[in-house]
Amino acid sequence: MLRPSLVIAAPLVVFASLAVAPLAAADEETPVIKLASPLGVAQGTTTKVTLRGLKLDNAQGVECSDGKSTAKIIGQGNANVPNQQNAQKIGDRQVEIELTIPEDAPAGELGLVVVTPAGKSEPYRLLVGGEFPLVAEQEPNDGFRQAQAIQPSQIVEGSIHGDRNVDCYVVEGQAGQSLTIEVLAERRGSGLDALLSVYNERAQWLASHDDMTETRDARLEFTSPAAGKYFIVVQDAHDLGGPAHPYRLIVRPGRAGN
Repeated sequence: MLRPSLVIAAPLVVFASLAVAPLAAADEETPVIKLASPLGVAQGTTTKVTLRGLKLDNAQGVECSDGKSTAKIIGQGNANVPNQQNAQKIGDRQVEIELTIPEDAPAGELGLVVVTPAGKSEPYRLLVGGEFPLVAEQEPNDGFRQAQAIQPSQIVEGSIHGDRNVDCYVVEGQAGQSLTIEVLAERRGSGLDALLSVYNERAQWLASHDDMTETRDARLEFTSPAAGKYFIVVQDAHDLGGPAHPYRLIVRPGRAGN
């Protein structure tokens, strides 16, 4: 349920999610990357990226599939596994890198491979760029009064950083304008079971969505009934959170009505 700082809560239906089998390693010592945080980076930037997984001990390097991007290891060790979370799913080791993406890199995916004395991991497909400009989540944004202003046609790289955390965003809507709002998380290895909700500027609940057909990610179509501010709320359906809960929030605009 939403925190008191959100002013109002609405009844939500949680649908059963499909179990996702963990990625199997080639042998018990082969390193495995489970997820990256953030899930994606922009072209022409140097970004700190944390790779979580299993058997990442004594990483010697990180290879980039495009042959142009570079990854410098800046830290490695144990990865925090909060209570009630499965280390085999979200990883218990991590490697921190400074990842530099060329400005002319194409949008899409970049394969990242961790090299250890025991071998190489299978590539983790990190997102590069996107259909819209990327913006970073700005904390605190834990309630309507602290909501981060965003625009349609933007992608937010965020994270549910702890249990009972919610992230709030606000957009200006036109009367009759449609928005497609989507959370990308589990499909990229995140531990987040996304729950997505929309409220009006009077803190009245308007819409929500939990699980898509074959994933715990969330997606909803929303048409603003009147011009004004609309709050988009991202949270975990079970109120869990932590370093293994990154997400990408995508807001796609549609046409405004007459």
